[in-house]
Amino acid sequence: MKSRLARLTKHKFWAVLFVLCALSACTSFPPSPSLPSLANAIALPKAKEAPYFALSGRLSIRQNDRLDSVKIVWTKDPHEERLKFFSPFGSQLAELTKTIRDDGRSEVVLNSGSQLTRADSIDALTESVLGVALEVDQIARWVQGIDLVENQGQDIRLHDGSVWQVTAERFQYLQNLYRYAARISAVKSGGDISLKLVVDEWRAQ
Repeated sequence: MKSRLARLTKHKFWAVLFVLCALSACTSFPPSPSLPSLANAIALPKAKEAPYFALSGRLSIRQNDRLDSVKIVWTKDPHEERLKFFSPFGSQLAELTKTIRDDGRSEVVLNSGSQLTRADSIDALTESVLGVALEVDQIARWVQGIDLVENQGQDIRLHDGSVWQVTAERFQYLQNLYRYAARISAVKSGGDISLKLVVDEWRAQ
């Protein structure tokens, strides 16, 4: 009797074990293929450079122990480029205007309120306002993220031979055609000059 009971118990054990194995096989899945990264899965539009634009923002420039901070309104169209500089409290400090004449030549005028100063380029007059000569065409490209990777500092050589490490942050995409960085940081090689530009508004003209 005991022997028969033992055999029945043994048979039940193997039957239960078989069922458990079958269930385990049914609920086992082959490993899922690795998913592509988000950067590859979402194709971001390629940036197109807008030659004409309107920008408003806040610019600060540090040169050694000197710090200048201004609000800036910058517009550029086929006939005119204009940069207005305001104090943090809103009073206008100066205005740079570049006019393109019919013969293709340009004239730049700095209006500082008390006098007018003329030059051949905007870059030559930015030092009078900000204490540092800036290549504004390059800054316009930085704002649009041209040749820059978001959140990665990159060394860029300017026309005067100086090298700046530029970082563009928080790209904003517009109309699937253009983009702009909400914040630009740039440090001149040697570290004695740095600038930061916070873009409050940008649009292609």
